[in-house]
Amino acid sequence: MVRIVYNKILAAWYVVSGPHQTPLAGRFESRAAAAAWRKEMERVREERVKRANLTPDEAKELAGRAVQFKRERGRVPALDSQDAWERRMAEGAAAFMRYRKEGRYEGAKQGAVT
Repeated sequence: MVRIVYNKILAAWYVVSGPHQTPLAGRFESRAAAAAWRKEMERVREERVKRANLTPDEAKELAGRAVQFKRERGRVPALDSQDAWERRMAEGAAAFMRYRKEGRYEGAKQGAVT
């Protein structure tokens, strides 16, 4: 969960993530500037996912591995991870969700990964 918070001590707006409010970006003069940065990062993330050239079968397999990754580590793979394999699993899971929404998986139940 990504949020925008104001830090009274530092007198600035920050974009934070998670329950411990880990900063993703900061020192914005206004909440609007922080919101604009957040919106731009979401757009960049969506573009990255759309660029991934995966077949529906590859996406399905990577989504299954992403589920296994979540079970083992307690978090979903991140698109902005430094680890190339984790990033690839995240792209595959996002592509799987997009393909499923488009109806490319016939006979598949909603929400089913395998």
